[in-house]
Amino acid sequence: KWGGLLSASPSLPVLLAMGDFSHSPPPAGHAEDRSVRGLVKSASYNSDHVAPWASSPGAQRRASTTSAMFLQSAAHEGCRPWLIIGLVYFKTAIDPTTTWTLLQRRLLSFERFRSKAIVTDSEVYFEEVSLEDIDRRYHMVEVDEYYTEDDLSKYVSNLYLTNKDPSRPLWRLHLIKNLEGGRNALVIDVDHAIGDGLCMVEALLSSFDGVVVCPGGVG
Repeated sequence: KWGGLLSASPSLPVLLAMGDFSHSPPPAGHAEDRSVRGLVKSASYNSDHVAPWASSPGAQRRASTTSAMFLQSAAHEGCRPWLIIGLVYFKTAIDPTTTWTLLQRRLLSFERFRSKAIVTDSEVYFEEVSLEDIDRRYHMVEVDEYYTEDDLSKYVSNLYLTNKDPSRPLWRLHLIKNLEGGRNALVIDVDHAIGDGLCMVEALLSSFDGVVVCPGGVG
């Protein structure tokens, strides 16, 4: 099963969807085509998505008014950041290395996932970091201990109390590797300044569209 959970604050959870999550490989010869053409269906992402994409460390883009509002309220007014939380359940174990490789190829095709936020007294903008600075040990947290659904709910709630490193892109993944029922879960934790919730969850789900995320490689 997969489930999408969108939540902008601890008091405003919204369940997006529940259904079967299939790990079927794409047709032969179409893996790269699908990763390029099928990743984005939302117009708000088109400006970030290029095919083939290439990183440009140091490149800057001005934050939108909405993004600047979220970032400035957290930086200067002491407010907790507004977060977007996406949750995906997997029926079977997924391989962390394969999953990270897949996310590097697809999720990082979006400039905003490769950029850190810069907030000063006079301006707010995003600056792209080098791919080497997007550290798997920081951006993909692996949780090995056994979790019940209640444990998972508490873990997700605690993300709202955890500060992200401002020198890095404002997102993290959390791989729950031993969830009750023999399942795995993948939690994506994204600062609302990066984008709106529906697009964030869609980007995550599309990153796994038509591929196998088990040991042995990315299909």
